[in-house]
Amino acid sequence: MQFVQASFLAAAAAVAIPVIVHLLFRSQARRVNLGTLRFLKQVLERNAQRQRIMRWLLLALRMAAVAVLALLFARPYFLEASLAKDRKLLLILIDSSASMDLKNEHGRLIDQALAEAREIVGEQGPRTQIEIAYFDHAVRPLSGNVRPSADAASGDNLQSARVLMRDLPAPAASYRATNYGAAINWARDLAMRTPATRQELHIFTDLQQSGLDWTEVEPLPQQVEVQLHDLGRVAVNNLAVTEVRALQAALHPGESTAVHVTLLNSSPFPAAAQTVVLKLESGQKRLSLKERVKLEAGSTGGVTFETPALEAGLWAGTATIEADDDLAFDNTRHFAIRCAAPYRVLIVDGQPHALSLLSESYFLSAALRLAAPEESYAKAAFDVTVVPGGLDVALPELETFAVVVLANPGALSEALVRPLKSFVSAGGGLVVFGGDQVTAKSCEALRKWGLSPGDIAGPVLTNDLPFRIDVWEEHHRLLAPFEDPQHGDIRRLSFRGYTRLVVADPAATTSEQGVAPVSTHHGPRVLARFRNGDPVLTEQRVGDGAVLWCALACDRSWSEWSSSRLYVPLVHQLIRQPVGLNDGGPIRPMPIDAEHDASGDLQPGLSPQPGYWNVVNASPRESETDRCTLEDFAERFQLTLQTGESTPIGPVAQITRSDMRPHEQWHWAAIAVLALMLTEGFVANRTVS
Repeated sequence: MQFVQASFLAAAAAVAIPVIVHLLFRSQARRVNLGTLRFLKQVLERNAQRQRIMRWLLLALRMAAVAVLALLFARPYFLEASLAKDRKLLLILIDSSASMDLKNEHGRLIDQALAEAREIVGEQGPRTQIEIAYFDHAVRPLSGNVRPSADAASGDNLQSARVLMRDLPAPAASYRATNYGAAINWARDLAMRTPATRQELHIFTDLQQSGLDWTEVEPLPQQVEVQLHDLGRVAVNNLAVTEVRALQAALHPGESTAVHVTLLNSSPFPAAAQTVVLKLESGQKRLSLKERVKLEAGSTGGVTFETPALEAGLWAGTATIEADDDLAFDNTRHFAIRCAAPYRVLIVDGQPHALSLLSESYFLSAALRLAAPEESYAKAAFDVTVVPGGLDVALPELETFAVVVLANPGALSEALVRPLKSFVSAGGGLVVFGGDQVTAKSCEALRKWGLSPGDIAGPVLTNDLPFRIDVWEEHHRLLAPFEDPQHGDIRRLSFRGYTRLVVADPAATTSEQGVAPVSTHHGPRVLARFRNGDPVLTEQRVGDGAVLWCALACDRSWSEWSSSRLYVPLVHQLIRQPVGLNDGGPIRPMPIDAEHDASGDLQPGLSPQPGYWNVVNASPRESETDRCTLEDFAERFQLTLQTGESTPIGPVAQITRSDMRPHEQWHWAAIAVLALMLTEGFVANRTVS
C-alpha cells in the first residue's frame, strides 16, 4: 500500500489525545466503609469491573477513529504489484493537422511520423498496453488499439501491435487545426486510469505555435515519461487565403455586391505580385475576376472584387491565390451568394378597414416592407401581400409564399385551415397575432388541425396596472438580440390586453426561471411570458414547418408598441424565424473545428442541407506556420526539459493534489471513520448510563 499524501500520516500522533483525556478525567472514588451494605458492595464491584471494560473499549474506539481519519487524508492506494510491476503503457500521439502535409527530404511529415511510430511499437515487449491516436483539433484514437495479453510470456501483443502499425495507412491531406491541449488531456486520462508503473508518451508533431492555447490542461501524472519528436521545418513558404467575405450574401436578382479577400504571407520572405482569382458559378453561368497583390513577409493583405449584376440562383464561389508554395490546402477558400427575390409573406387581415391606417395589418405590413403605403424599398427582405380575412374569403395559392400571417383572425373555417396545415407541413411558416377576435370558438379549426399551442382562452384586459413581458429564452435565436439592453429592453413595453394562450402540452412546462426548457420535441414551446406567467410567445414544429403564436395584437388596439423602436426588429425576428433567417440564413459558414466536425468527415466546399447551405472551409489558424520552441511547449504544459540527443521531456515535479490515483482506498477509510464514530457514540452512552 502506498499513499498519495503520505505527510498526513504524521497526524496519526493525535491518537495520544484520547489517552490524555481518559487519564485526566478518569473517575476517583473515595472509600467509605458501611458494614450494613455488604451485599451492595458486591454489586458495585461487579459494576465497576464492567465500567472499566467499557472505558477501555471507548478509549480504543476513539484512538482508532483518529488513526483512521489520518489514514483517510493520506489517501492510500494499491499498485497491484503482482500485475503492474512489469506492465508498461505506451501512448503515441500523431499530429494529423493540415500543416503535417508539409514535405521534407523524407516525404510528408505525417508519413515520417507514422514510420517512426512503427519503429517504437516494434521495440516493445509483450506486456505493453499500446494506445495510438491521431490528433488535430480533436483526438481520434485508433479503433485497433492493442492491450496486454493475460500471459506475460505471450507474444500475441507484440505481433498484434506490429500488424496494426503495418496496416495503418497515413491519413490524406487534412484541413484541420492543431490543438495540443486536447491531445495532452487524452493522454493524461489514460495514464490516470492505467495501473502500469512504466508509462511513456510519444508526441509526433511540427510544434506549430497556433496549437498551444486552445484547451485548459492539467499536468501529466508523475510517472509519465514524455518524448517529443520534432518533425517540423525551420522555414515554410506559405501564402494563404484566410477569409472571403461578401458584403451581402443574399441579393435580389439584378443586384451586385463586393467580395473582400484576406490574404496571409506566413513565410519569412516577401511575395512578389501574386494573382488572386475570384470565381462564381450558378448552373451553367460562370464568372471569373482577377486581381494582383503584393505581400510583405509575415504580413496580411487584402483585395476587393466588385461583382457584376447577378441573376437569380445560388452562386457558389471560390477565391484562390495562384501561388506555388509549400502548403496547398489554404490557397483556396469557398463562399456563396444567394440571389433570389424577397421572401413572400401573406398577411390575412382579420379586421380590414376602408381607411388603411385603421386596418389590423397596417403597422405590420409597413414594418415588413420598410416603406409607407404605396411606396417600396428595393432592399426589403419581404414581399408583402395583404388579403382580408373571413369565413368566405379564399386564400391565394400558398406554394408561392414563405410565411402566412394571421392578424387577429376571426372565425376560420376548416376549408381555410386545411390548406394552411398542408402549407406548414411542407415547410412553410405560420405566425398568428392575437386580438379581440381570437377566441376559443373562432380558433377551433386551428386547434383541431394542430396549428394552435393548446386552448385559446380569449382576450384578457386590464384597467389598472399594464401587462409587461417578464422572462424569455435569452439563448433562443428569435429573442437573443433583445438580451442586450443596447438593442432595446422589451420589459419596458406595456400592454392593456393580450390573448390568453393555455399551453396544454406537458413538455412545455416552465423551468425555475419561468421559461420552457430547450427540447427537441415537436410540441409547443413557450419562448416568453408575462409577469403573471401567461405565455407571450410560443413556437412549435408541424411537419417540416413552424407555427408561432404571439399573444399581442399587431395594431394599436391594446398598446402603443407599434410606435416604439422595438416594433420593427421584433416583427422582423418573428417573420424571419419560420424561414430560418434567425439561424444564419440560407448561407451559413461552418468552420472545420471540434464543435462541428468531431468525426473529421467534413471537407471544404458547399454542403447542401434542408433549407440552407453550409460553406465549409479549413481553419485559418493552420495557415500560421510559426513554430514554438521546446521550452515554450514544456512551459505551456508544465513539463521539465531534460538534456539528451532525443530531446526527452520529463514528468512534472509533483502530481497535483486533485489527481486521482488508480485503486485508491480512501472511500473505505471514510466508511470506517463513520462506523467508528457511530460505535463510539453508542458505547459512550452505555458507559455513562
